[in-house]
Amino acid sequence: MKIESPSEIDLYPLLKVFNEARSSAKGLTDQAVSLNDFQVMVDGEKILVAKLNDEIVGFASVWEQDNFVHHLFVAPSYQNQGIGAALLKRCQNTFGLPLTLKCVEKNRRACEFYENNGWDPIEKAIDSEGPYFLYRLKNV
Repeated sequence: MKIESPSEIDLYPLLKVFNEARSSAKGLTDQAVSLNDFQVMVDGEKILVAKLNDEIVGFASVWEQDNFVHHLFVAPSYQNQGIGAALLKRCQNTFGLPLTLKCVEKNRRACEFYENNGWDPIEKAIDSEGPYFLYRLKNV
């Protein structure tokens, strides 16, 4: 697996992973977003793309000013293969610690994934998608 910066031709595959992963995740809206909406969502963020045999299978986007992992998605057919953990590790190596991220409380599978990878829930709050946890990865 390679983790690299995306090229402009990667936008549609990134959008596909985003929409597929969100629709399969518990607690997230399954309404697909358009390419324009996706571009607005990640505008100004650093994106890291995971590829297997030149196929995009996951990505992370980070708001560097706050070391905030805004998005972490892996295509459903590639989940549970270490891709998400590898993306988080690359975020840690690229952006340093501490890192933070939000996870919708209803998405227990994702919350467990983060906790199993060393992230600590430090706050609980509510936004437009409902209750969520703010997680932090500190120096380990």
